[in-house]
Amino acid sequence: MEPNLSLIYTNGIFLFERSQFETLRRATLGASMISLVSAFFVLLTFVYILVVDSKKANRISLRCVVTACTADGIQALMNIVMSLVPGPQSFCRAGGVIANCMRLISASFLAIVGFNLVLIFVLNVKRRDLLEYFYYPGTILYVTICISVSIYFVATSETVDNGFETCWYMNFILDRSHTVFSWMWYYAFLFFINFLAMISSVAALLKLVSEQRQLRQQIDNNMFMGGTSTNQGENRFQRKQNAILSKVVVRCIIYPLIPLVMNIWGFVIQIFITLHEQQPSFGLSMLDTIFANLEGFCVAMVYFTDPAFTAFVHDRLSYWRRMYVEEYRLVEMHNDDPDIPYRHPKSRTLFIMPLEPPSHVPVWDSAVIHGDPKSRTKDASTRQSLPMRRIRIPPSTLAQLSVNYNIRQLSYCTLPSVDGHHPQESITVPPSISSTTHLTTPTAELEDNTGVIHEVFVPYRTVTWAKLCHGLFSGSVMKYFCTMSSSSSSNPISSSTIELRSYAATTRPSATFDRDVLEDQVMASKRRVQAALTESTKHY
Repeated sequence: MEPNLSLIYTNGIFLFERSQFETLRRATLGASMISLVSAFFVLLTFVYILVVDSKKANRISLRCVVTACTADGIQALMNIVMSLVPGPQSFCRAGGVIANCMRLISASFLAIVGFNLVLIFVLNVKRRDLLEYFYYPGTILYVTICISVSIYFVATSETVDNGFETCWYMNFILDRSHTVFSWMWYYAFLFFINFLAMISSVAALLKLVSEQRQLRQQIDNNMFMGGTSTNQGENRFQRKQNAILSKVVVRCIIYPLIPLVMNIWGFVIQIFITLHEQQPSFGLSMLDTIFANLEGFCVAMVYFTDPAFTAFVHDRLSYWRRMYVEEYRLVEMHNDDPDIPYRHPKSRTLFIMPLEPPSHVPVWDSAVIHGDPKSRTKDASTRQSLPMRRIRIPPSTLAQLSVNYNIRQLSYCTLPSVDGHHPQESITVPPSISSTTHLTTPTAELEDNTGVIHEVFVPYRTVTWAKLCHGLFSGSVMKYFCTMSSSSSSNPISSSTIELRSYAATTRPSATFDRDVLEDQVMASKRRVQAALTESTKHY
């Protein structure tokens, strides 16, 4: 039959106008692109969680969902390619098999979430770490049995001579009337795995309801016998655990529902063709096109609303706000006339952790903290400003810090009291522990100044990125998503500006001191930093 310019006519079953066919193709392209982008972001966020906090990513259910999203992304990519490549070609047949294979893999891994819940929560399997070694081979075997039949029928089916259709039209519309058994076989495997997953999730839900009922009876008995005070903590913990499990069970029911809802429309179309030999309506074909290609997007939305993922995002946002807003300080460096007398140290101690060896970092003999930016001098705009991260160190932990990190590699000076803190008595720092001595004398020891508030100023790795993040996370919108620490309520987060001043020429190392030895000590100190600094000093 010669191709008609206005109709797409195939075997007396499908009859679409050219405009309707183009509408279906555009819907396929749009929905597939959305699923492909969603799968990409799922993979990106999972890799980030794996790098930042591998313990939170070490969950079977999370890995199964990510694998399902990956399969949906491959399916979306194949649908995009098949919508653009003209058929018939050998690539079209192979592309259709790959797309259906990825769809079945996605449904199988989503079903594993329900199976895993039953084995752990209902059957109480002891060796939970070994379950994952059975999931993947079982899924591969299940998919292979299903796809082998499709490959056989594709290899033995008749060749279509019409060349004006795209691969997508050939696989998902034309072949439905030529390879009926292959499509019914595929839907049988697809819905069977979803049916088992639904049964598993319902079984877990029934056990959860039974345990909640037993807990309610136990609480009532304790109240009747007067034993609520002894078992109150245990009952509260049990109620919390049941609340968490209820959320898990609900999500395990949602996961197998997604492939069922997404593919039911194509199954209805196949029933029309197989049993009734009727032409499905254009609306039904459009529903099948949209839902089947949006499966990756729906799985991604469930993944992004997972409690473990949302808790991780909340922790990251709070950490970034603390790092770039609460601990953000603008340090102004300014060299004064050396003739100005040395300013005596006051009640607070400042350590600056340089990114370069101390031989290339200026030594600041004193520092001034302005509680109000307006208190700066008129030439403040001409000074060099460097954003740094302020980390406050209690006196009790300074000794441990001295053990884990070489304090001699830190520029050392003292600060006067800041508004909002109780003033302390001035502490006279002897010349043996002055800032210059700590940088030039490798054997110098830092005294433990009891009652002194010590602070570490850590330069950001990228100044531009630090300023950008400071402006982003200090906005009013981010306050609704981030939790500020309790210390920020007593200390203004943006009103203090630290000004470092050099009042005298610094003393350089003597000629008898080997500079290579100093640099070796610096490198060794840096290596100790990487192993000793806590989560608060990491950069993400």
